[in-house]
Amino acid sequence: MTFSPPKPSIFSHDFVLYTTCGTFLYAICAGFRDNYGVMLPYIVDWSGLSHAEVSFIIALGQLLFGLMQPVFGLLALRTSNRFVLCVGSLMMLSGLALIPASRSAWMLTFSLGILLPSGTAAASFGIIMSCISPRLPPVKVHISSGFVASGIGIGICILSPLIQSLITARGLTSALMFLSIPVLLLIPISLLLTRVAGAPQTKAPVRAEESAADMLHNAFRNPVYRRLTFGFFTCGFHMALIQTHLFSQLTSFGLTEKTASLALSVYGLGVIAGSTGSGMACARFAMSRILGGCTSHAAHGSFCSCSLFRSPPSLPSSFCWE
Repeated sequence: MTFSPPKPSIFSHDFVLYTTCGTFLYAICAGFRDNYGVMLPYIVDWSGLSHAEVSFIIALGQLLFGLMQPVFGLLALRTSNRFVLCVGSLMMLSGLALIPASRSAWMLTFSLGILLPSGTAAASFGIIMSCISPRLPPVKVHISSGFVASGIGIGICILSPLIQSLITARGLTSALMFLSIPVLLLIPISLLLTRVAGAPQTKAPVRAEESAADMLHNAFRNPVYRRLTFGFFTCGFHMALIQTHLFSQLTSFGLTEKTASLALSVYGLGVIAGSTGSGMACARFAMSRILGGCTSHAAHGSFCSCSLFRSPPSLPSSFCWE
């Protein structure tokens, strides 16, 4: 009688450690970015600016978040993932600290429209997964990417009612000071993630013969990259619209602010289910079928998984944006 060795568990120690660190980073950074809508009416009252002005600043921040991701990806190639993640955490802290002092459109643009969204861009999906993917086999990377992508839903589900309750109970300044605690935790988590994932402590190796312009040129010549970029644009557009304006829209219909924040939490649960489900499905089925049949909430997770394995070889995952 022969005994076959047991199959290694998917949820191994390495998988749990890397995925937990990456999910925490993504949940906090995406959680702040995706809860601008909850803070919007309170910032309007605090700053004295109009609803339209604050909405425009938030829209500018969303645009800058997208534009800064390839910039931080290039910086990660030139320095290290650890450096980029730590710089992003410090930028987020600076943005949070300056929001209560922002009583003019220019000052709020600097804090809420530049510093905070740029900091969240440093911990984008591509950079986080570039720390995780070298240490996991492809099947586990698919599943891990689903859990990390679900960090958006986790951040919305937990932070939406938390931010609303803190601001109502303590005011905007005290709430933002309290919320700086999880942002401070990003630094040790980043150090742990880059250490366990084997991220270089010094300069990352970059092929001398290929510049950033060459990488982008080759990428946009690749139809797969163009389709993924368009898919992320479509996914991010409708998600940003819902996350920014659903809270105010619900309160304008007469719902309480607490109920509106809980409604966002339900939306976050849908994102969690869609992201984790699509990540696990991509490990079993063709990614084209997952993308073709996914719901809006699952779209983000499935596009994230595809971006890891279908991007042009010349373009590192840390250089991709969502």
